[in-house]
Amino acid sequence: MKRDEGASVGIGTLITFIAIVLVSMIVCSTIIITMEKAFKNQTNTAEATEQNGKIIIDSIFIYRFQPCWVDEFVTTDPDCSDAPVGNQRPWGHHQLLMNFHLAPGSTSIEVTNANYVVRCENEGVTDLDGDGINDGREVTTPRFSSSFSGSATAQPRAQGAPNTAFESGFVTKLNDDIRLNLLEQDQSYKIKLELFDNMNNNGNDEERNGCRISTEYDTTLLITLGGGSATEYTLHFRSYEVGQLVI
Repeated sequence: MKRDEGASVGIGTLITFIAIVLVSMIVCSTIIITMEKAFKNQTNTAEATEQNGKIIIDSIFIYRFQPCWVDEFVTTDPDCSDAPVGNQRPWGHHQLLMNFHLAPGSTSIEVTNANYVVRCENEGVTDLDGDGINDGREVTTPRFSSSFSGSATAQPRAQGAPNTAFESGFVTKLNDDIRLNLLEQDQSYKIKLELFDNMNNNGNDEERNGCRISTEYDTTLLITLGGGSATEYTLHFRSYEVGQLVI
């Protein structure tokens, strides 16, 4: 009898041990599966919210060259010293037209996450041709930056230009004029690039940032999208003629 009782206790203990092991394995498997699902969900969420890609530039042209603020006055004098009295300030409109699309593999990108920067040589004083006529106000920084949703330091719509989304400096589709907030693949777009800060430069001690359209040197254009790296382009101005292809 004692042997049978001992054997029964041993078998019961073994069965209990095996049951505990099985339950533990089930619990561990459940935890692992749950963690895998959570990790996948976090990864998918991150991939869904991250915006990155690259712009393919189809063309860039000179769109508006009004360096002296006078729309009917055209000059190649770099410091506007031959402009009418009151307009001898080379801080007007230096604008380019860029046609572009997103590269394959790019995510949809909000225009607030698309940015451009132009860099150029520091020309120094505004008496660029040495005739002693201009006032000598210097460009503080030969660089200008903006998002594709517009700039707070430039007035993109020139005097007499229509009040449209494109003229106001916003991205539109190539054959449309509706302001866009999202860039997507398989679409062609256009935007007007302002090169110069023309809103904060009248006073003698004001900051003056940006680049002029000039045949004397090349200008560098940098474009970034979302979390992607910057793409660099060289803009070469062979003339001041509107419609001149620069890239």
